[in-house]
Amino acid sequence: MKKKQLRIRALYPNYFRSYSVSYTCISVLSAMAQENVGVSVMGISSDPDFKSPYYTNGIPSLIAPIAYRILGADKLRKLTELRFFSGLQKQDVAYLWPSTSLAMFEKIKNKGNKILVENINCHQVTSRKILEAECARLGVKFDTRINEAAIKAETTKLALCDYVFSPSINVTVSLIDSGVPAEKIIATSYGLAESDILPYRFRQNKENEPLTAVFVGRVGIRKGIHLLLDYWDKANVNGVLKIYGNIEKSAEAIVEPYRSHPKIQFVGFVNDVKQIYRDADFFLLPSLEEGSPLVTYSALGAGLPCLVSPMAGTGVVSDGHTGRIMQPHDEESWVSGIRAIATNDALRESQSKAAWQSAEFFLWKNVGQRRTEQLLIKLNEVT
Repeated sequence: MKKKQLRIRALYPNYFRSYSVSYTCISVLSAMAQENVGVSVMGISSDPDFKSPYYTNGIPSLIAPIAYRILGADKLRKLTELRFFSGLQKQDVAYLWPSTSLAMFEKIKNKGNKILVENINCHQVTSRKILEAECARLGVKFDTRINEAAIKAETTKLALCDYVFSPSINVTVSLIDSGVPAEKIIATSYGLAESDILPYRFRQNKENEPLTAVFVGRVGIRKGIHLLLDYWDKANVNGVLKIYGNIEKSAEAIVEPYRSHPKIQFVGFVNDVKQIYRDADFFLLPSLEEGSPLVTYSALGAGLPCLVSPMAGTGVVSDGHTGRIMQPHDEESWVSGIRAIATNDALRESQSKAAWQSAEFFLWKNVGQRRTEQLLIKLNEVT
C-alpha cells in the first residue's frame, strides 16, 4: 500500500523577495520536501523574478501593484490568509510564519489542523527585557513596537500551536521561560546555500598589510554595534573594520564619533554579500538579541573565523574551534579575542579551515531534511 503523503502548507503573509525572511522561508520549505512530504508556501505577492515551484501568490503579481495602492498591505494580508485557509485540507499541517494574524491561528485551530510555527527570534518578553535594559544603559529611547499587545498576541499564538521550530538554543530558552511547553519545541537551525560555500582561501598576514574584519547586518543597538566599535578601537590591531548595513536611527549618535576613525569604514547596504566575505579575514557580531542570524552561517561558508556573542552564534560557531563565543559585554574577552585572531596567523588559519569545513552541515538541504524528520517524529507520537 502506498504511504499517505503528508502536506505541509506554509503561510508567510508578506511580500516575497529573494532575501531576508522570505529567503529563509522558501529555503527551509523547499529543503523539507521528501517523496511522501509535499510542501508549499503562500505569500501576498512577489517580485517578478522570484521563482519557486513551491511558492504561490495570494494576490496575482499583475494586479498586486494596483491592489497595494488601493487596498493597502493589511487588507491584502487578510485576503491572502483567507485564500490560504480556503485551500487548507483536513490533514494538512499549517506552517505559520511571522505576520500571520491571531484570527487566522484561531480559525485554523477550530478547523482541527495541526499548527506549526516558525519562531525566527526570541520571544518578545526576552527581547524587550534585553533591549530595554541596554537602551536604559545607553540613555536612548526604547523601540515601543515590542509592547504588551504584541507580547500577548505572540503568547496566545504559541498557546494555539502544536509545534514550534526554534532556530537556536537562545530562542528555545526564551520560549520555555515564557511558558511554552518543552515538548512543543523542535530545536533546529537555519542554514546556507551551496553557492554560499565559497572556494577555500586563506590570506597570510604579510608584514604591514592590514587585515579586514567585517560586521554584516542592521547597524543598531540590537546587533551590539556600540560594543563592537568600542572593542575594535581598544584592540587597536593592524586592520580595518568594515561595517556593512543600514544604520538605524537610534544608533546614529552612537556611530557618529567613529565615522572619521582611520580603522573603521561604514560601507552601507551592499547587494553582493559574497564579495564581502571573499575580501574578509574574520567576522564579528556581538548581538544582544537574535534568532540565528544567516550572516553567521555565510561567514562559515567563506571560511571566516567568527567572533560572536551567544545570541549570534551558539549552535553554529564552535567556541575555540571555528571562532570564539563571548558575552557581548565582556570587554576584556572581545579585545583580547580580536587581538589574538588578528596577530596569530596559525590560529586564524586553523579556525578558518574549521569554519569552512563545518559549513556543509548547515546546508539548507541538510537542515530541511532534519526538520522534516523531527516533525514526522512529533506527528507520529500522537497518531
